[in-house]
Amino acid sequence: MTYDYDLLAIGAGSGGLAASKRAASYGAKVAIAEGDLVGGTCVIRGCVPKKLMVYASAFSGLYQNATGYGWGSVQTSFDWTRLVEAVDKEVRRLSLLHIGWLEKAGVELIRGSARFIDAHTVEVGYRQITADKILIAVGGEAIKPDIPGIEHAITSREMFLLKEQPQRMAIIGSGYISVEFAGIMNGLGTHVSQIIRRDLILNGFDEDIRTGVQEGMAKHGIQFFTETTVAKIEKVLDGLQLTLSGKNAGTLTVDAVLCAIGRQPNLKGLGLENAGVEVAGSAIAVKPDSSTSQPHIYAVGDCTNRLNLTPWPHAPPHH
Repeated sequence: MTYDYDLLAIGAGSGGLAASKRAASYGAKVAIAEGDLVGGTCVIRGCVPKKLMVYASAFSGLYQNATGYGWGSVQTSFDWTRLVEAVDKEVRRLSLLHIGWLEKAGVELIRGSARFIDAHTVEVGYRQITADKILIAVGGEAIKPDIPGIEHAITSREMFLLKEQPQRMAIIGSGYISVEFAGIMNGLGTHVSQIIRRDLILNGFDEDIRTGVQEGMAKHGIQFFTETTVAKIEKVLDGLQLTLSGKNAGTLTVDAVLCAIGRQPNLKGLGLENAGVEVAGSAIAVKPDSSTSQPHIYAVGDCTNRLNLTPWPHAPPHH
């Protein structure tokens, strides 16, 4: 049978970009489908914009520390809109670079979200595309707890696009994403309240690190509500009111709520059942060679039941 492409990658993030360019370098006819900016979670709404915001938040401490080295104190001011615009500009610059690298490699970029019609056919918009091999690299997305009023909360995706800086912010979660944003927002002048189910942040990390980081964050002004959960979120006249249960039962009123309790594979609307691709729990089940239950369909990255994040050793050991 003749196909439109030798390889179709679904998702232009770290996995899809690397695989499509490598396949094209071997002479394969390759296309990549993406419904968002090219670059994936790391470039668009993860590592890159987050690091820029971390860098920006560190300056507040530098002004204060400088007085101990002979510098006179200064009256500082911070422009949230200017930071958000600068971060967005850099993200879009990097996205365009990735598009240029795809063009140079001879990979066709197809704009739109892809959905399987059958094991060799994918629909993107009004177009149906066939491919001999298909790579699923759609990444993950933030999840929210099923509680009343959760629609008022934002996730890490929206954090980089907030129109105004919240003066008071509640962060739900204790993982590295919630911890990073707590530090960022605190450094930029927002009063941060972090709500965690356990007594310490960063579950699964080294105990000394968990304790040391949490103590350091508290010293910098971040308020912790330990062994506490959010029962509901309500919109009130002066912001959002959280009803807390557990050790710190009561209410907390803030301007914004960030939900960062974890991530899951971004499989919604992909139509995996039409292609006969098996899912284990909420993730795509893959074999050691990254193939799925369909031998010609592969999956890599955060949408699979393997370790998440871009930098981890994919290659099998040499014999």
